[in-house]
Amino acid sequence: MNPFTDAVLPLLLIALLGLALRRIGFFTPERRQALEVTVYYVLVPALILSRLARAEFGPDLLGPLALSILLPVFAVPLVLSGLRAVLPGPPFWLRGPALPCTLQGIIRNNVFVTLAIGQAVMGDRGALLMALAAMFNMPAANLLSVGALVRFDQGGGGTAIRAVRALAGNPLILATLGGLALGLSDLPLPAPVLRGGDLLAAGVLPLVMLAVGAGLTWPALRGGLVPLAFTSAFKLLVMPALGFLVATLADADPELAFAVVLFHAAPAAAGAYLLARQLGGDDELMAAMVSVQTALAALTMPLLLTLARGLLG
Repeated sequence: MNPFTDAVLPLLLIALLGLALRRIGFFTPERRQALEVTVYYVLVPALILSRLARAEFGPDLLGPLALSILLPVFAVPLVLSGLRAVLPGPPFWLRGPALPCTLQGIIRNNVFVTLAIGQAVMGDRGALLMALAAMFNMPAANLLSVGALVRFDQGGGGTAIRAVRALAGNPLILATLGGLALGLSDLPLPAPVLRGGDLLAAGVLPLVMLAVGAGLTWPALRGGLVPLAFTSAFKLLVMPALGFLVATLADADPELAFAVVLFHAAPAAAGAYLLARQLGGDDELMAAMVSVQTALAALTMPLLLTLARGLLG
């Protein structure tokens, strides 16, 4: 068994445990909500903040990372627009409320998964790089998603404004900005504060994967398997390849290029389903995309990480 499988397999087993606990009734909706809220608002921000506050980074890291994360994301709307122009019809998943879900299924990343696997595979450095990658990805992906949903939906702009405000108050983004500010300022933090942050961060990996497994569902899909196959292949295979290409052209160091592949190889974020419901998208299609990608990523991520490590030497 290769080292990446050694690191990822225990996380997958914990996710399966979360699924099993939900199936037997232990994770009731109330307990799941409590777990997800704790992870989202407390543990993951603590992990991000504690890693960034003591990290050393500069333009030589942030520049290539920003390009490698953002260029593939902004290329996706262009690809989908080209397909809409070329394909006869076009098919339902490239028009109406389904189109923003196709977009979200490709450009949004499950930050919980990237942080957990980044920490498992690359240690504290991996958690740092995943947090920085999320800082670039989340605002861009959310703004593109909201814009597409508002354009193709019957919904109102007031909901879109609330979604943008929620993005501005996102605890993960706020933790990233706070950690960057602390890291760049070289402001010394009291040892008990740092130790407390480390203790909170230590609980992230297992609880994140329990939450991922507990939230895994298999909703019915209207319209066949084509949109699932397209978005899964694009998200789990093409996006990591595009990120790797950009990182290589940007002369990123091997560790950073590997981290870019890891970030882009993650499945779509569960938050995409909530956003689709709020803004009138095809939430059934979105839920199916998230669930299928989460399952397939268990196979594709170890393979891609092994391949990337081999190419990078």
